[in-house]
Amino acid sequence: MHELSLMTALIEQLNALLDKHGAKRLTRVKLLAGPFSGVCADSLRFSYQALTANNPCYAGSLLEIETLSVPQAGGGDSDLILQQVELEEEA
Repeated sequence: MHELSLMTALIEQLNALLDKHGAKRLTRVKLLAGPFSGVCADSLRFSYQALTANNPCYAGSLLEIETLSVPQAGGGDSDLILQQVELEEEA
């Protein structure tokens, strides 16, 4: 299940963003998956939940995964792209 290793790397990037922006919480993550990326969205979701379950910075956060069709991918057929992250900054 390579989704777990992909999500581990993504969580490391998200943690770096939290630190960089001094955010207390991540509320939403949106990924784009190319049609030939070879990832299973359900496995990505499971991995995300497993890796963030005990971290209050991710409590209640939403993971959105959009699988692109071949014409939408625009040559990025096998890519998994972090498109958007929403953070809640400290007051």
